[in-house]
Amino acid sequence: MEIEKYGIGGPAVTNASRIIARRDLKNYSFEVELNGKKWTLNPLRVRQLKEAMVTVGGIALNEVDSRTMESKKVPGLFFAGEILDIDGPSGGYNLQAAFSTARLAMDAIAKKLRVHSSQRV
Repeated sequence: MEIEKYGIGGPAVTNASRIIARRDLKNYSFEVELNGKKWTLNPLRVRQLKEAMVTVGGIALNEVDSRTMESKKVPGLFFAGEILDIDGPSGGYNLQAAFSTARLAMDAIAKKLRVHSSQRV
């Protein structure tokens, strides 16, 4: 963090940054454009820190091809990690889910790119 260069750090800074992120998240929106259509995504809310083991909510798993992590609604859009609606206990499970879904998405994207580039030749 920027403030650490002045010798200020530790739990107080970490907690302050969480409070700032929680407060400021309400002021952000994200715009996505796909096939000429624009979508605006607004965060609904942030849960309390004591509940922050794994995020709750996200892209419903039944809307994603579990073999490729590709959206069933928007071909060419892939999801991985905590953007998915997965929740559970802490202890590395969410990290493993993030790594595994990222690998599935990466392999599927690479395969699509190979097919696409061979069609151009």
